[in-house]
Amino acid sequence: ADVVVTEAMLSWSALLAALLATVLYSDVNAIDCGDGIKCYPCSEPSVGVSTFDCSNTSNIHKGVCIHDHKGIVKSLHVSTPDECCAACASDKQCDGWTAWDASTGSLTEPSAQLSCNLFKGTGTAVPGPTCVSGSPALPPPPAPPGPPCKDCPNILLMFTDDQDLLIGGWTPMSKTKLHIQDKGAAFTNWRIHTPICAPSRSELMSGRYFHNIKNDVYTPNNALCGSGAVGHVDLNNKVYPNMFANKLRIEKGYATGLFGKCMNGGCQNPASMAGAFDRWFEGTSYQDGSYFDNESPGNKFNAKGYHSGYGTSVIGNKTIEWLRTVAGKRPFFVYFAPHAPHSPATPSAWYKDACVNVTSPRNPAFNWSTPLFHNLVSRQPVLNDKDALQIDTLARKRCQTLLSVDDSYSEILNTLEELGVANNTYVLVSSDHGYNLGQHRLPSNKFLLYEHSLRIPMLFRGPGIKAGTKLDFYGTNVDLAPTMLGMAGIERPEDMDGRSVLPLLIRDPDDKAVPAPTRQHVKSTQVPQRTSSFHEYYNQGPWEINTRHPLDDWSNTYIGITLTTDDGHHYKYAEYDPTGSQSNFTNVDVYELFDLDADPYELHNIYNQSNQKLRTLLHTTVRQWYECTGASCL
Repeated sequence: ADVVVTEAMLSWSALLAALLATVLYSDVNAIDCGDGIKCYPCSEPSVGVSTFDCSNTSNIHKGVCIHDHKGIVKSLHVSTPDECCAACASDKQCDGWTAWDASTGSLTEPSAQLSCNLFKGTGTAVPGPTCVSGSPALPPPPAPPGPPCKDCPNILLMFTDDQDLLIGGWTPMSKTKLHIQDKGAAFTNWRIHTPICAPSRSELMSGRYFHNIKNDVYTPNNALCGSGAVGHVDLNNKVYPNMFANKLRIEKGYATGLFGKCMNGGCQNPASMAGAFDRWFEGTSYQDGSYFDNESPGNKFNAKGYHSGYGTSVIGNKTIEWLRTVAGKRPFFVYFAPHAPHSPATPSAWYKDACVNVTSPRNPAFNWSTPLFHNLVSRQPVLNDKDALQIDTLARKRCQTLLSVDDSYSEILNTLEELGVANNTYVLVSSDHGYNLGQHRLPSNKFLLYEHSLRIPMLFRGPGIKAGTKLDFYGTNVDLAPTMLGMAGIERPEDMDGRSVLPLLIRDPDDKAVPAPTRQHVKSTQVPQRTSSFHEYYNQGPWEINTRHPLDDWSNTYIGITLTTDDGHHYKYAEYDPTGSQSNFTNVDVYELFDLDADPYELHNIYNQSNQKLRTLLHTTVRQWYECTGASCL
């Protein structure tokens, strides 16, 4: 007989999962974060000793400082560099260290003021006469670009922040619709793999699913784990060394440029990225901000007084300036990533009065919840008038910021036309995830498995892509890296999980308008076929807004799928496990199942009413996705 899940049983199952986690993972200093739930620190388990060898003098570097503010495991005071090294060797998380005396600038005499940082990952090495550092493998200097490919296309990826497809995020993009959507292809069934910034962008750049780039941080967390969930991603070891942009640069001689947001901000051209981008202009400010700029003194650029100083316009103008220097000399890859419409969604001065009548759509999911959702959603209070006003204000500001994005996209395209390279350029438009604007009672942000958080725009325009094409393929951001490599004639690396969608976009591989490397890739690549897409998320820790509406909590760690059955029925399915990071989702706490044909707004969890045959199909499929890597991914 089907098991009927009650609200009381949901609470008991959550407690049971937490008790199991306490037993299985007692080596971590867990704390009670409420309702009997055990939560864990935002650091990887520190059991045993490091593999760092202090006796190997080749690991010790005098006059070198190693910086990695995101990867610092511990900061302490020591008397000598040897003590700093010994501290690293005794800490399992430590891959390297740096010691310095900022007060005297000398390391010749023992000093109680000597500072010591232990860090995980390779870090960024810079000259520093007052430093002694230890690292088994300082990153080598970036490899020079390869000889420029003579017949490769240019690639322009334009990638927004928090732009949904279903609740108003696509409405302001009139110029983009005219110049890209109407002249190219739109994927109508495209979703994000992970609905949060840093993991989503890491998956985009590496072509890997979350479980293949994740670190060992346990869930649930007792505090927010890094901005944009960066605390759950192993950037230095699993993402930065595997950036697809570097393959374009080294194998095909592409000029590569990053403009705007990298991961969740603060990347600043790390050494472990091995020079993936020749041009680096990074920042997320909305007005008069400071940017990391590898062509400015001290790598800093102050945008105040540069044109309007408005963020989207600043990075747009910097992109256009760079395009004028590289177009026609080498094939180029541009990653143009405005911060809009991310909160606080500050509009430009010229659009501050626009979008007058815009509000969050009052669709059936607005202000909806039931006890049969997982805890984060089921405990949301009813939205009141004040909540609704704040949500509508945010919806309007998001619209206003997107008008500037639309302008920037249009001006960059105009520049390509002016430079005579538009006909040899593939243009991609997408976003890192969708959003919430009162749907399922969450007033903002993303993080959820529901359609308003997962569905995003995905457009392609370029040689051989027929205008007005619509495709319902189950694609995600993980498929973009192998697709863009394929444009340059580079085949998918074995450790990439995604699949090239070019054979879906270019139906005539003999079309002479298609660049030769792209044609060869289309001819040699199997047309991808899928009946599902995969979604994966690890909660960041407790996150509340005005104490009324939690945006994330211990319950919101899941693996899930969007699936079409053999008889053409569409479902959304999720398995929630608060301890999913360390249990590999074997302590499932809550199941959610939605019939997307009968219930497109995902209002009714029908898992209790489903039959065993369907449950088996769903569970088997989601486990196949979760356990996949490279060629074994669907």
